This record gives sequence, structure tokens and C-alpha cells, in this order.
Amino acid sequence: MNDDFPTPSRLQPFTVFTMMLAALSLYALWEMTHWSGFMPAALAIGGFAFLFDFLLEYLGVKTLKWRYQMGKSVVGVPLLIPLFFLFGGILATFAFYILNAPEVTKALADCFLLDGISLLQFIFLALAAFFLTGYFLRPANNCLTFGLLPLAFALYVEFNQPWMLLLSLLPVYVDYYLEGRMVKKKEITYKDGNAPLAHLVALTYFSTTLLLMGLVGYIMRYVFDFPVRSW
Repeated sequence: MNDDFPTPSRLQPFTVFTMMLAALSLYALWEMTHWSGFMPAALAIGGFAFLFDFLLEYLGVKTLKWRYQMGKSVVGVPLLIPLFFLFGGILATFAFYILNAPEVTKALADCFLLDGISLLQFIFLALAAFFLTGYFLRPANNCLTFGLLPLAFALYVEFNQPWMLLLSLLPVYVDYYLEGRMVKKKEITYKDGNAPLAHLVALTYFSTTLLLMGLVGYIMRYVFDFPVRSW
């Protein structure tokens, strides 16, 4: 048996998932031949994602920020990871292709599961319910952002005001700067010196701010009948 080809028992979940993305990408490329321009765009986006991730992984390996011990690699970077981004870029273009088909656009626009709640909002609310339930049941193993973010987006699509996204980003950078100074002064410490936790806390402010502004818009529009406009 040739050891260069792993047996099914040796395949890792990431490898299996990447192989599934490869198969889906081939189908997507074939499907996009029916609409001029999408297939070359998919290859361009996928190629960009491949090169960008390869460069990022190489810099991380070279500066010893991380290292890999998986599969065949080039200059320390496993080819499987940039390939994952290649297929992801192709499938992202395919998703754009599907969602911009006239019949799909019309169907999604007319699809309301409940009075005033669109299919997109229902999906966001379902994701929020799933992750928030997990957070409150097992807070040590879950991130609050995973639940707050889809909940915030469920309200955001109701108003579709881009300035809400901009304003929601500001507290992220303010908190990251302030917490960085507080950590240096030892005014705040994280368990085991967990710096990534500080990053997650900062990102939580984005979803929290967006959620709060969405609630303001909802209350003003539906309680006080204020004409909240979309841009």
C-alpha cells in the first residue's frame, strides 16, 4: 500500500471537509458556466484567497507564531489550508451567483415565515437562540459573541442603515485600546494570560452596539411610529 495516500481511518475531519468543498467547487464551476463572467470571477477570487492565506500562513510560520504538523507542506505551510480558502472563494462566488438569480431574489423577498419576520431574520434568530442557549448552559465553553452577532443582524436587516455598522465598530477599537493599557498596568488580568479572550471581549462590543442600535430603531419605528429610514 502506498503510504502517500492516507487510508480512511487516517483522514482528519479538516481533510474530509476540504475534500467535500473541492467536490462542491467543481459542481459550482460547472453550474456557473451558464452565466457569463461568474466562472472566471470565481477562479480569480479563489486564487486570491489561496495566495493571501498562503502568504499569511508563511509569515506566521516564519516568525514562529505557529507551526503545523499536518499533511504535505511547502515552506512549512500545509497545502491543504490554502486549498481550503481556494474552494471557499469559489463557493462564495457561487453563493453570490445563486442569490442574485432573479427567481431566487424574488422568492426570498416574498418569503415571510411570521408576520413581519423574513426568512433571513428567522435564520439569524435561530442561530442566536442556539448559541445563546449554549452560552448560558455552558459559559466556559462558548463565546457570547456567537449568540449576540446573529441577533444583532436580525435587527439590522430590518433597517439596513450602513452607518449602524460603522458606529458599531468604534467601540471595538476603543475597548481594545483601553483593555490593552489596563492589562499593561495590571489593572485587569485574564485566566492563564489569555490574550485571545481580550480580543473576543473587544469584538463582543460590535455585536452589542449593533444590537442596541437595532433595538432603538425597532422601538422608535414600531412603538413610537418614528419614520426610521433605510439608506
